[in-house]
Amino acid sequence: MKRRSTSARKARTEARKVASPRSRHHLIADVTPEEKQAILKYCETHNLSVSRFLAQVALDDASAKKKSAEHEPLTITIKLPASQRAKLSYMARLKEKSIEQLVQEFLAPSLAKTPRGPASRYTLSTESLRFYLSDQEHALILKHMEKEQVSSRHYLAQLALQVIEERGSRRRPK
Repeated sequence: MKRRSTSARKARTEARKVASPRSRHHLIADVTPEEKQAILKYCETHNLSVSRFLAQVALDDASAKKKSAEHEPLTITIKLPASQRAKLSYMARLKEKSIEQLVQEFLAPSLAKTPRGPASRYTLSTESLRFYLSDQEHALILKHMEKEQVSSRHYLAQLALQVIEERGSRRRPK
């Protein structure tokens, strides 16, 4: 009788978990190969399955009490030649606005056009990570994604990377 490898046993265990009635639904997070490696490393370090980690990140975000319509400042540094900076200052002056207000005015229509994400306009090479959810978890996350008007594929990948970065930066150097 042949001994089965640990990877084959893990695959069967994962298949059983997926087939359980608790985890009937799934969502997908699209990540770049580098992001996937970061997620895999984090999950291995913290002894978590990728599915459980992504599901927990999504559930934490969906159940977090966020203040609606709160504006979070974003600071951007743009390097322009002196002539273009002068033109930008002149345009802002003509509209009686600051440069920040003018740039925000320029960006707002582009962001409003794509409420659910840029879809296939960009060609970022990604891989899919699937995570499994119960009926209630799935409904909660879908409702939250609809309210936020974001694609779960991209938004949840960003959330996972943000959590990894936050938790990694909290660690004290040895």
